[in-house]
Amino acid sequence: MRLFSVNNIFVFLLLLFFLISGCDSGSDSDTELGESWLKVGGNEYSLAKLDINIEGESTVSGVYIYYVSIISENLNMNKPGSGSGEYVYITLYSSSSDMFHQDDYDYSDGDPESGKFRCNEDAYICTDFAFPEPAPTEFIITGGLITVNIIDSTYYISGEVTTSGGPAQFKYIGPETGY
Repeated sequence: MRLFSVNNIFVFLLLLFFLISGCDSGSDSDTELGESWLKVGGNEYSLAKLDINIEGESTVSGVYIYYVSIISENLNMNKPGSGSGEYVYITLYSSSSDMFHQDDYDYSDGDPESGKFRCNEDAYICTDFAFPEPAPTEFIITGGLITVNIIDSTYYISGEVTTSGGPAQFKYIGPETGY
């Protein structure tokens, strides 16, 4: 009896192939999370809603303030708030008075400037936010880049940021939905 016959080697390779192909070599978390998601603090969350509020002109003439919130499906931030979930809150600065530009927005903790985010306003990520008594985990955004593209009424907003809890990434694809 030959231990290494062609048939034995073929069966061994076939079994090895099925074992290897059945293993998950990576994460399909982007697919599982959908098109809109948040990754922060070692966890991943789905996001579903976009709210944009135009504040008006900043303290710098010709630079306008836009408050942008990207929120999970089960969180309602209208007064009174309800539900639970996660959200990203950023302040974008644009030279446009009717809508912020498609652009890359760099982090800044200085005076308002078009093409920047945060400046002298807030920028943070909250997880585990629950009404009626919110006590979320808050990650203050301390740096990074946010990219905005708008095609028809679809917003493509993504961020690669640093936070008080380490790196974070988020992406939103969809219309403005409100809270």
